Amino acid sequence: MDVQVHFDWRELGPATVDDGRRLRMPVAPPTPGVWRVTIGQKAYHGSSQDLRNAMYQIASPGPTQTTNQKVHQAALRGQTAEEPITVAVITAAEVEARGGRTALDLESDDMRALVKSAAIIAADNRDPDPESIKYRAALAAAQKAVARLATTDVMKSTPDGKPVQPSKEDVKVMRRADDALRALVAQHDEYWPLRWGREGNPRP
Repeated sequence: MDVQVHFDWRELGPATVDDGRRLRMPVAPPTPGVWRVTIGQKAYHGSSQDLRNAMYQIASPGPTQTTNQKVHQAALRGQTAEEPITVAVITAAEVEARGGRTALDLESDDMRALVKSAAIIAADNRDPDPESIKYRAALAAAQKAVARLATTDVMKSTPDGKPVQPSKEDVKVMRRADDALRALVAQHDEYWPLRWGREGNPRP
């Protein structure tokens, strides 16, 4: 069974380091969720029952808070290297399974761990070809529409070889398939010249 986790990052702004080498984190909402501190090209992830308190602990980590200490020191090094330090949080998420979406209770440690893992995987597997997003979506929609069309009586063979009179619903399905295929062709024509150009082939 395919399971997908849906979430959006909320940007809180930059973290800064003052002249006294004190790390100052942006203010986060006092709600459960997942946090991300990005220092240069590297991202650190964590979760908390209280994101506002989590920012305070990163700014002033305790002696046993190894993750917070790690992020704290990395932020200080990043500031010395003049790397940007940005902070974002997830305060709501949904899980999609069996064709439906359900909101996740981020009060639960297990649910926050699930969202955190999904966020880390997404960060480590950035889309290698973002310009193809619309084309891939059009392709998936066309495949779904044609598969639906294939199940109609119109597409079934008859013993006498005569065409079947389509029902009103079959006509709707055919029109949706036609629209989806036209949209796919339009996206193909828009995307593939970009791909050819990136691969060193002459543009049309």
